[in-house]
Amino acid sequence: MICRIASVLMSGILLTAAAVAQEASSTASQCGSSSSSVALFTDMQAPARSDQHIVTSAASVPMLTMTARSASSNDINLIGNTLQGYRSAFNGSNLVAVKQAWPSVDSKRQAKFKEVFEFFHKDSLTPNLALRCAVPTVAGNQANVNCFQTLAYSDKKGKCHQVQPAEISIHMERASESWVIEGMGAREQK
Repeated sequence: MICRIASVLMSGILLTAAAVAQEASSTASQCGSSSSSVALFTDMQAPARSDQHIVTSAASVPMLTMTARSASSNDINLIGNTLQGYRSAFNGSNLVAVKQAWPSVDSKRQAKFKEVFEFFHKDSLTPNLALRCAVPTVAGNQANVNCFQTLAYSDKKGKCHQVQPAEISIHMERASESWVIEGMGAREQK
């Protein structure tokens, strides 16, 4: 059961190829807890200087290099709202809502999301995706957010299962008075 979710997720939606699925009961009780949401913005890899460069080259995330700055409090709130919307859409197995947070998601990824959501529904599984993210870096109308992602789900009997956590990079673009996801992939280790 967990291997199937992991194989779909590792194909580029959420988890890295290095994240090998491991089934384990959760002692942290992440399953079914709606309070595990998007924890924005921890000390995780916060920019040290205002002239830091964004460099992202995960296969699913566009390559960009430009002068970046830490996000303003307004941008942090707007980016947090988008990530929370994405998380809620995933946990609700709602592809339409996923596309609101990530309008440019390609048809291949949409098919993978649909496959995962159907799997959750077919087996009556309740997913709980959580993100713990660093302060975003912003360059013009683009932003990168590094996150630590966890996914747990509970089965029909209430038993909690977890997919191995992953570090991801989320590329975002400003869309009028909000931010949208443009891509995500495995976070490169330096």
